[in-house]
Amino acid sequence: METAAVARVARDAGVPYVGFRGVSDGGGDPLGLPGFPAQFFAYYRLSADNAAATATAFLAAWVEHDASIAAPARVERVTSSRSHVEAACDWERAASLACAGARAPRAVTRGVARACGFLATPAAASPGSTQEEKAARRARKAWQKAARALTRAQRGPEAGCRKALVNALETRAATR
Repeated sequence: METAAVARVARDAGVPYVGFRGVSDGGGDPLGLPGFPAQFFAYYRLSADNAAATATAFLAAWVEHDASIAAPARVERVTSSRSHVEAACDWERAASLACAGARAPRAVTRGVARACGFLATPAAASPGSTQEEKAARRARKAWQKAARALTRAQRGPEAGCRKALVNALETRAATR
């Protein structure tokens, strides 16, 4: 359902989109789990792993068809917050090798999800508009709040990873 909704929005905006469904949400539970929340948490992780593996395999195969997806020939300065959504929302993986397999506390991931939501809103699709500015401002505040939450968190990633994540969040908050 969500994959189809995102595909429709992407199509309507003229944005190329490929969706990978990690697991089916149909009837039956092959793991025999006792329902919510056990099923949700088990399948959430399984879905993420499957979708990541599928996307990686797809890109590995597609690069033979179109080598330009392997790496950009040159990197241009990005000025639109819309262009940062994908990289920004993958902040845990992108922050540092020190974070491999680490998970941030829920308060932090909730803040990141809010920021990504602000950046992905239809209002942000109109470059230069008042709505885009408002969405960007709200996203910056959400990034800052997530960085503060991680700094204050009692639990969470190891020190090296925590520092890299806080830096990534603060950098993202400072980026237009």
